[in-house]
Amino acid sequence: MSHNKQLNQFKLSCNIFSDSNASNIDIDKFLEEEKTINKNATWNKLNKLDKTKKLYEFSEKYGKENNLTMREIKELKQYLKQNLDRKKLQNLKEVSYDKESGHIKSITHLQFNKNTKKFTLRVPEKKSAKSKKSSKSPGKPQTKPNKTSKIRKKKSETNLSK
Repeated sequence: MSHNKQLNQFKLSCNIFSDSNASNIDIDKFLEEEKTINKNATWNKLNKLDKTKKLYEFSEKYGKENNLTMREIKELKQYLKQNLDRKKLQNLKEVSYDKESGHIKSITHLQFNKNTKKFTLRVPEKKSAKSKKSSKSPGKPQTKPNKTSKIRKKKSETNLSK
């Protein structure tokens, strides 16, 4: 009886292995399809690992174009990785990315200070609501009268009428 049990278990394990080969093929197809989909994804749809790889590729290309040393390229990679971690390189406005080729064309506000040998991302300041309001109407801004001045005005009108 134990022999029959072992034989049945062996048959079951053979079926599992034959099913696993079929499922491996399905998994491989799925992974290949996923790669092609991700290859044509926009910058904000890429996962963090893919973004990091693309930033490293960009760092190498940027370093060669601007004659940077290996140390400066390494610093650029670290700087871009830090900014990615801080959620600064998330938008299409910040990173010019070509989804067809899968390469970063440029990083909009990236600057290299040759004196200090440091990289910076100079983001232009946004105007606040107050500065927009004051820029529309030059001159002295009009103020609304407060409630106490309205009450005083009414009292003085009633006293004059008596």
